[in-house]
Amino acid sequence: MDLSALSGASPSGQQQPSSAPGSNDSWVIEAEPQRLQEVVQLSSRVPLLVLIHSDDPTSQKFRDTLSQAVDAKGGRAVLATIDAAANPQLAQQAGQLPW
Repeated sequence: MDLSALSGASPSGQQQPSSAPGSNDSWVIEAEPQRLQEVVQLSSRVPLLVLIHSDDPTSQKFRDTLSQAVDAKGGRAVLATIDAAANPQLAQQAGQLPW
């Protein structure tokens, strides 16, 4: 996902999605090791929630609920998710990052 659309704010201070309303725009990004710097920089421009999750049903339900809530904010917040199984080192280091 290209996060460049998040860098431009409207005059009201709200972020503008890159596509038309009603499209599949989402303000949820997967924080992967190769994109970590980009995600950290994003946190200086917009409130950023970080969710470290697994594949169990409770975690999936929480991720889905939180994703819907963040998307409903229309770019006033972003959710960065970390899959603990796919990126165990990143999940372990998340508490040390300058979010």
